[in-house]
Amino acid sequence: MKSIKIFSFCNIYIFLWIIYSLQNFVFGRVGSIYSRIIILFLLLVSLYYTYYALSRYKLPSYMKGLAVFVTVLSIYGLFLMLFSSTLQKSSGEFVSSYTYLQRILCSFLPVFPVYVFTVQGKFNKIVLQWWIPVFFVAATLVFYQHQQQRLLLAIQAGSRQEEFTNNFGYEFLALLPLMAFYSKKKILQYIGIAYAMVFMLMAMKRGAIIIGFICIIYFMQFSFRDEKRGKKIIIVLLSIVVITVIYNAFNRLLVSSDYFNTRFNSTLEGKSSGRDYLFSTYFDFFINQSNILTFLFGHGANSTVRLFGQFAHNDWLELAINQGVLGVVVYAAYWIRFYKSKRQARFDDEVYLAISLLLISNFLRSFFSMSYGDMSIFATVCLGYCMGMINEHENHLKCVSNKRLQI
Repeated sequence: MKSIKIFSFCNIYIFLWIIYSLQNFVFGRVGSIYSRIIILFLLLVSLYYTYYALSRYKLPSYMKGLAVFVTVLSIYGLFLMLFSSTLQKSSGEFVSSYTYLQRILCSFLPVFPVYVFTVQGKFNKIVLQWWIPVFFVAATLVFYQHQQQRLLLAIQAGSRQEEFTNNFGYEFLALLPLMAFYSKKKILQYIGIAYAMVFMLMAMKRGAIIIGFICIIYFMQFSFRDEKRGKKIIIVLLSIVVITVIYNAFNRLLVSSDYFNTRFNSTLEGKSSGRDYLFSTYFDFFINQSNILTFLFGHGANSTVRLFGQFAHNDWLELAINQGVLGVVVYAAYWIRFYKSKRQARFDDEVYLAISLLLISNFLRSFFSMSYGDMSIFATVCLGYCMGMINEHENHLKCVSNKRLQI
């Protein structure tokens, strides 16, 4: 077994992303001078490795699509910073002109450094497995950090509400693909799945819960299909235990939480928190606009807030309004390349399962949540590692092919 260099630059890079996500716990508040220094450092490092990857390597299909997508959105983000001021949502929340670009870069750029670290051999499966428990601890702390912030805001507003939806339930959804790399430790693998799903339920974020269930079903089906008869029995037993734990957690929330009960009944009744009206309004606006330039290139970054007072909560509509047909086409190409990279990963069951879960979870999320601007560091680390492994496999095949030609 290879030794782990704890203080390698790769590990420091990932550690700082976790510290930044926990800035309220670490620094006592969000937006401190220390957190700003950290994010500036991380973005500069990420930009450097992005350029390094683009200039030095023949990238997998997904990485090429990602580079184009990030470039297009970054151009719009720069124009927003230069020519727009702070906007105010209908809820009263302010949206700064620089946050659009920052969110895009924070969401996607970490894929490139982790990809480079993997190709260079500085980040491997052993290191990844070492980080996964740390990710679970970090996700748990982020979850309670957000709960604490929401409760404090409610108290300041004079509200007695004690239960809220927690957007950071999606952090636990991002952890599911990482469990693919514990294929030799089935008990640990299924404990992680159950833990992540319970927290998704506690977050009361319906999108995360639904996608989580879909991913878990796919995970179990994939694991059962590729194992030998003896291990299939173990997988069935572990699956029963996990389903039982999730079912009990679900029932307990139904009984103990009026808020969860209300959201569950709303889902059964087909209520979507006004998203159906929101989606139809945004779609009609996009289709019926008379200006051909705005139809093709959009109204600019954050135009959904400027025009309607809130984000679209749908990636495709958000891009249609902000970047027009250009944004939708580039985003579609991004997903097509994502799917192609999944097919390239068939050489390794763990990498294939991880990419499949990342593809399923993020693609489904794109229809009712802002997925492209809110990619978790857990997901980008997983993506970067998987793409690095695909790159190594493709290089290996080329070397074998060249040797055969020489013979």
